[in-house]
Amino acid sequence: MNGKVYIGFATDPQKRWRQHKADAIKGRGYIFHKAIRKHGWEHFHFEVICCSKDKVAMLEFVEPLLIEQYHSSIGQNGYNMHRKVMGASGRNVDVRGHKGRPLSEDHKRKVSESLKGNQRRRGCKDSDETRKRKSEVLKGNLRSLGRVQPPKIRREISEASQRMWDRRHKTGMNPFSKVTPDIVREIRSDYAKGGISQSQLGRKYGITQSSVGDIINFVTFKWVSENAGTID
Repeated sequence: MNGKVYIGFATDPQKRWRQHKADAIKGRGYIFHKAIRKHGWEHFHFEVICCSKDKVAMLEFVEPLLIEQYHSSIGQNGYNMHRKVMGASGRNVDVRGHKGRPLSEDHKRKVSESLKGNQRRRGCKDSDETRKRKSEVLKGNLRSLGRVQPPKIRREISEASQRMWDRRHKTGMNPFSKVTPDIVREIRSDYAKGGISQSQLGRKYGITQSSVGDIINFVTFKWVSENAGTID
């Protein structure tokens, strides 16, 4: 319609193209989406111009070169928000605003002057009186820091930690998990009988449908056997 182009990289081009249409309908503020709303979706032609299994090369080398080749940046002949050029390190650099642009000596001096003055007290030295007040405030073993617990409390903490360790490293379970081996067996048994969906099982046991699916398909809790009291 106006000869302008947009270059973009995607692992699934068709899906990405549909996403652009959806973003335009939702009112996204990007220039490309504004153009779709202005001219109409039907006036844009979609075409795959390059394919490769090397995603890194496509993103870091091919896409920047195509943007340069088709002059698809804003202000040239396209809708790309910024130009991508190859930097000295071999990786592409986004050029937007002053990013990547050399600064003059005068500009550098102004930036340096603006950063002086210990912003947010960085590097600021407190007076002896201020340090003394801070020291007094921090005294008293805040939040039990350094406090020695009585033998009974230490024993209870040790036993609780050992139980959590055993459950985590001997059974492979998260100590805070809602699901126990018995619940895993019940879920698999209920689903095998039929008449109940994964979503219903999730609501029954207070977990998500995807978690139920992983349990049924032995993605998780592989070590839980059908017989209670045994671990595979």
